[in-house]
Amino acid sequence: MSTQVLDDEWQESSINIIILKYFYQDTEAELYALRLREADIPSFTGNTASQNMIPQPGQVALYIREEDQERALEIVGEMDTAAGHIPATINEWKWVLGTLGILLLLLLLRYFWWIVAGF
Repeated sequence: MSTQVLDDEWQESSINIIILKYFYQDTEAELYALRLREADIPSFTGNTASQNMIPQPGQVALYIREEDQERALEIVGEMDTAAGHIPATINEWKWVLGTLGILLLLLLLRYFWWIVAGF
């Protein structure tokens, strides 16, 4: 991968750089960065936990210029939709609701066991 994009596009100190999205894997982040570069949106990735001995999931960031945010969000949204990604907030709630469902099932089973056992 060439660093020419970084050298040419990020030299000016007045450019505001923002994090567009976090990823669990650096390969996926690089794929998104390459797609943005195809659309003439300079981007780069970086591990936000580079000081940790053990990398944590969700700590690979995709950086872009603030002025490219709107176009980049459209492209990333299209890629997410094509890949079948669910936004992180929905994923988190699915996990919580699934856990609550299992707990409710266990409580119901215990209740019915008490009824059957005659307690």
